[in-house]
Amino acid sequence: MNLRNLLSTALGITILVGLVLYTGGFFESGGISPDSASRPQPTQGPTPSRTATAHLKTISQTTTAPGTVAPRTTVRVEAQVAAQITSIAVTAGDRVSTGETLIQLEHNRLDTAVEQARQHLVKRQSQLDQARENLPAAQAEFNATQAQWRRIKTYFKAEAATKQELEQARAAFHRARSRLTTARKRIGQAAAGVEVARQKLRAARIKRGYARLTAPADGQVAKRLADPGDQARPGTPLLVLHTDRTLRLEARVPESRLAHVRQGHNATVHIPALPAALSGTIEEIIPSADPRTRTFTVKVALPDYSGLQPGMFGRLEVASGTRQAVFVPEGAVRPMGQLDIVRVRQQQGWQDILVTTGVHRDEMIEILSGVAPGDEIAFAGGGHGT
Repeated sequence: MNLRNLLSTALGITILVGLVLYTGGFFESGGISPDSASRPQPTQGPTPSRTATAHLKTISQTTTAPGTVAPRTTVRVEAQVAAQITSIAVTAGDRVSTGETLIQLEHNRLDTAVEQARQHLVKRQSQLDQARENLPAAQAEFNATQAQWRRIKTYFKAEAATKQELEQARAAFHRARSRLTTARKRIGQAAAGVEVARQKLRAARIKRGYARLTAPADGQVAKRLADPGDQARPGTPLLVLHTDRTLRLEARVPESRLAHVRQGHNATVHIPALPAALSGTIEEIIPSADPRTRTFTVKVALPDYSGLQPGMFGRLEVASGTRQAVFVPEGAVRPMGQLDIVRVRQQQGWQDILVTTGVHRDEMIEILSGVAPGDEIAFAGGGHGT
């Protein structure tokens, strides 16, 4: 019983292996092997009536880099004091004029500070006035005691006054001189206090002026970053303005291609959203690379063009020398799905060759691989031989 089961199992395995080999084509001859699949096969049919010759052509090379259209001048409107926003008079896209009120901040606290500074100035001014009023009396006392001391000294020399009278006159003179010095010093101190109070009042008024944010120049609101009721803080932008209508492309050029970019040279800028290419001038090259992308920022001045807006995508093209390339007529390239094929004369006959194509120039197409200079090729459709 066990032997019969073993024979049945072995027979089943043999039949299964035979089916696998048969379906795999191992019992057929003349089939396609892996090596034969990679070799170009001769094409059956008549000789093409129109042919051309692949030839070398010198073409200019360009360095291309993506970029973004940006305004030449951008201004951030920020608060100089911490306060709540009470109103915003503009929104994105609005045109503004120099000095126009853009944002109003809450200013009750600032008004109080101005009033306190004003009252402090009044107090200091009163102290100065009082100090100046005391000066004439001190000056008069000084003059009188000085004259008395001089007379007593004269009398003393003539033995018409005693030494005690001389000492009393001299002491009175020194006291009067000290009071005069103090009076003059108090005037100086009071005057200094008045100046400090004036500066504090001026600073408070300037700070009060910070509650009204105005446009620094004519321009357009690019971004609105706050709303009424928000808390404004120094250093935090509330609006972004474009204050110069001149635009430029800020492109990111790889470090390997930077040698072809020169400040002051002309450049071509393609904006997909516009119907025509723009001619610009390279006006600035930032001398430090982005460590993450290894690219340099190149700024290209753009002409005034209808429809050109900040934020648009663009491509910078800069001439970077010449190179040799193999070209064939466009009519000689036949697309097949995702592939491009060219029929080339070989020793064994006309063969379809898979090619890699490049740029298009004047109804010619560059062949990067698959065709060599001098190869005779056939037209796939309409066209004229060369």
